Amino acid sequence: MALGGYGRKELCPGSDIDILILYRNNAYKLIEKLVRFYWDAGLNPGCVVRTLPECRKILGEDISTDTAYLHARYVCGNKHLFDYLSKKIIKGYFHKLYFEISMKLGCTINISKRKQILNSIYGWSF
Repeated sequence: MALGGYGRKELCPGSDIDILILYRNNAYKLIEKLVRFYWDAGLNPGCVVRTLPECRKILGEDISTDTAYLHARYVCGNKHLFDYLSKKIIKGYFHKLYFEISMKLGCTINISKRKQILNSIYGWSF
């Protein structure tokens, strides 16, 4: 997954390439080869390697990670894992967070208006 500026397709010259390598099985050898390839190509990867449960656990712990997830983009690999992370875990987290903040602020936004807001901000469809 591409994250940050790379995820937004706003990569500046000399900036690092933020990627999340999402995996299910013991794929360390393959991941090691991929990271080595980036370094050998002269790229500066900001590389994070996580499983789905690790991604779920880290949400809410660090605002930088949370915002990086908002701009995540599929690059290659298991599209099913990416879709599950983006549509179930990330989208679910921010949907819940939005609802909790709305309740704390005493906002009463009807469901169709909330969906319209989230869809316009993040391009999510419900």
